Amino acid sequence: MRCSGDLHIIDPEKVSDSNLQRYVMLKAGDLGKEKAPLAVTWFGESKGFSVKEKVSDWATHVAEVPGYRVDTVLSAVDTAAARIQIQASLPRVIFNAWTQKGEAGLSRHADFLSSMACLACLYLPTGELKNEDALVLEALKLPNDKPTLDQVRRRLQQNLPTDVEFLQRIATAAGVAYEKLAGFENRPLRDLYVDAVCGGQVMEFHKAAIQARAEVPMGFQSAFAGLLIAAELARPAALDETVTQIDLMAPFPRRPSRLRAKTLKPHCLCADQDFRDVYAEKYGISS
Repeated sequence: MRCSGDLHIIDPEKVSDSNLQRYVMLKAGDLGKEKAPLAVTWFGESKGFSVKEKVSDWATHVAEVPGYRVDTVLSAVDTAAARIQIQASLPRVIFNAWTQKGEAGLSRHADFLSSMACLACLYLPTGELKNEDALVLEALKLPNDKPTLDQVRRRLQQNLPTDVEFLQRIATAAGVAYEKLAGFENRPLRDLYVDAVCGGQVMEFHKAAIQARAEVPMGFQSAFAGLLIAAELARPAALDETVTQIDLMAPFPRRPSRLRAKTLKPHCLCADQDFRDVYAEKYGISS
């Protein structure tokens, strides 16, 4: 298919072990490479079409471009916070793919001013949530006291390399052989939390990881979500339905898509008049 325009690939991460089974283009030799520049190599040369990479998270990328505006964003991030950041930057159109236990899905957000849900509507937190530093502290089984919490917070905020002494403290607290954590020496604490705990590299690390053994994503889930988002981009016009949700453990539904209205309790940012006015001004739309 012939196409033209500019594609910008934004990703701050490097390829980890947990990516290898889920990214169909990766090879074992890609481990440790930055994802964004690597993705550029998967595109052949095409006249009138350019692919550019940026090793950055979304918030940093947007902050570096005054008056940021973009026609279409394909969201393939893995946290609610990152998705809300993307919506808050007010792209004209967003297609969002996701995977979770036993399913894959896609959401479409073609008009921020419509009565349909924006991307943030789907991921608004309900109730009180623990801060990241408290979650990491709990997951690593470290003592729940202020000095330790402050140390974890500082390491997360400043992206400090994890020294041997701190890794040994974690290993002792969690009852894990130090050898299982040695690979995280001089890497940020967030890498340890994401890969060893959330990614399950150290399956005995804590009780939740042991219980999650049966919930490892199927290898094709991410590829399937990628096909969904690529197909949506190739459509002449987006579907009217907001959400397509497919249970991968059941027969394919006759109608996998549905409408989803805006979230009104609590109010989402798409109901805020300031956000609506900025969006309307960006894209020359009557608010």
